[in-house]
Amino acid sequence: MIRKLGTIAAAAGMAEQGDPDSALEILAELGTRYQGKRRKILTVARDVSLAGEPVEYALGLASRLRYDTLFLNIVAGGKAANKAVRQHKAGFQALLKDLSNRLWSGSAPDVLLHHAVLCGDYRLLLKEACHRIGGVALVILQTTRPEPCSLDLHVPVFCFDTAQSSKQARS
Repeated sequence: MIRKLGTIAAAAGMAEQGDPDSALEILAELGTRYQGKRRKILTVARDVSLAGEPVEYALGLASRLRYDTLFLNIVAGGKAANKAVRQHKAGFQALLKDLSNRLWSGSAPDVLLHHAVLCGDYRLLLKEACHRIGGVALVILQTTRPEPCSLDLHVPVFCFDTAQSSKQARS
């Protein structure tokens, strides 16, 4: 990111000095170097299955912005972890099938989507995922109880309170 900004600054400096052709060459090189590296939206649920509302929101946003999506279930380790992994994988597949029937009557949007279930410490795994994946532009955090959204990440975090939305749907 710093290199990219430095390259943009160099191109701006060339243009300011009256050399627009060199500035355009630098920007063209930058465009080819970063071509194919799409930004990503990371949607995360801790110890619960991903709900329809945040998944639908993430897919719609990714479709409009042409971002890829990664959906994560993070469960605490322990004896019940293997069972939880199977449940979350099956639950996400069923949710995705339901959403695809409702959202994409024609062709599916040009969005890559992936789902993974990770076991371990929630905060550490989320930081590590953002670091290793690269290009994460936004984290959508599915919450089921009031909790702070500050996770000390270097990307914006949007908390999607599924408990609140289900209460509103019932009233």
